Amino acid sequence: MHSYTFNSESGQFERTLPEQPWGRLALIVLIVVAVATAGWEMYWRGQGYEPSYDATDSSWAEFRAKAQTAGPEYTIITGSSRALFDIDLPTWRAETGNRPVIQLAKEGSAPLPIVRDLIENTDFAGTLVVSVAPGLFFFKNSMHDGDAERLVKYYQNWSPAQKMEHWANLLMEPAFAFVEKGELNLGNLVLEMELPNRPAYLAGYDRVPKLSNDTRERQAKMWSKVVTDTAYAQRVRGIWLGFSSRTGPLMRPADYAAKKGDAIAGKFMPMPPPLQVSPAERDSFFMEIKSWADKLRKRGGRMVFICPPSMGMLYILDEKEFPRKETWDLMLEKTGVRGIHFEDHPELQGFELPEWSHLRAEHAPPFTKALVRLMMNDE
Repeated sequence: MHSYTFNSESGQFERTLPEQPWGRLALIVLIVVAVATAGWEMYWRGQGYEPSYDATDSSWAEFRAKAQTAGPEYTIITGSSRALFDIDLPTWRAETGNRPVIQLAKEGSAPLPIVRDLIENTDFAGTLVVSVAPGLFFFKNSMHDGDAERLVKYYQNWSPAQKMEHWANLLMEPAFAFVEKGELNLGNLVLEMELPNRPAYLAGYDRVPKLSNDTRERQAKMWSKVVTDTAYAQRVRGIWLGFSSRTGPLMRPADYAAKKGDAIAGKFMPMPPPLQVSPAERDSFFMEIKSWADKLRKRGGRMVFICPPSMGMLYILDEKEFPRKETWDLMLEKTGVRGIHFEDHPELQGFELPEWSHLRAEHAPPFTKALVRLMMNDE
């Protein structure tokens, strides 16, 4: 049967569609898609996943936009992942008389480019909380942390198309577990497959697996598997220590595993000379932070440093590479900024950190309550 017929009246070839039960076919397709989607969703929920908001660049940009017009009653939180996990935002509001709070921390990054952006590109005159993870904050060139600078540029160039995509994602994320972009995208699922390596294969940096379910306002709540699965938590501990165990961006897997094993046993590699911070660089670093704090103070605002807890070999590594007396204590002295370190306050200690770096979800509210009360005592 020919697909086209010639219409002698119009002089044109016309395509006639065969008679089919199109309504029933559409219904069948709809049912198949719905069943397949439901099955995929049930499978991942059976693996312990649940609906969660993605920590996307657009999500950060949305809240950075709120900070642009935030009044003096606001608190803005910056930092790395410990600020995301350890600070419970509903508890923060409850303890401060429902004062608004904006979470602008970014996992795996030093917050200094974000702090600079807030000081130089807004008129913010509220409370700016800067959370310090020593291995990120005091690392060489942290003033120009790549991830943090990229986020600031992303916000400055946040396009209408990116905004529309963000709002569309917000409709899906609270309803379906399988739309999680971080862990369940095809690329990461392939990376989780256990395949033999080629003889000449060189491994890059470890990918950090899923650690949290995130809320609409960018709070990270530790995933239950990190708490209940000891092997999973141990894997993450190895990843934290592995970052300091590399001799280069690419290593043979066996060599990397051996170095990481040494670190877990407390045998740390010395920091390479190119990554060591000189006294002059450290002084310049503190003076720049002081200039930001002074500018914020003149507006009527204040900056507060916090150092959330860590433990195990990760704490030992941080203290070895970034001794408190040469970093945290000296920063407070040079900048004149108030600092709250977990080691100085018993009420900030004794919480569970399954993978040595972040609080389990149930412990974030009492930690936050104690932290806020320490901050308010200083107002």
